[in-house]
Amino acid sequence: MQQKFNTATNVYRLLNHPRNARLFSQLSYLKAKESTDKKVQLTLAHFIQASQVRNLWRKTLRTTRRIEDKNIQLEMKKWARSEFERNRNETDLETIKYHIATGKKELELMTETLVRSGR
Repeated sequence: MQQKFNTATNVYRLLNHPRNARLFSQLSYLKAKESTDKKVQLTLAHFIQASQVRNLWRKTLRTTRRIEDKNIQLEMKKWARSEFERNRNETDLETIKYHIATGKKELELMTETLVRSGR
């Protein structure tokens, strides 16, 4: 029991020593700076495209609800979700625009197929 207390006391002394305190504050600053360097600055265009992606997702869900066969409906929802999840962390504006355009084309194709089948 005494040994645990001594270890805790030693750690406390190590952390609170003036020389080590400065070192630890520098390390925490570098870690914080490193984590912020990895982040991408989001612009207004990113937020507009995020809105377009959400609208596309809602339209996709509404369209899949029109499928009568529940197994196919579930499969289409899983496929759509996997496509959205696969591109979730994309930050390049041109790539996002491409994926939105591709998603709209695939949604139109699915809608046309449902209309032709009478649903």
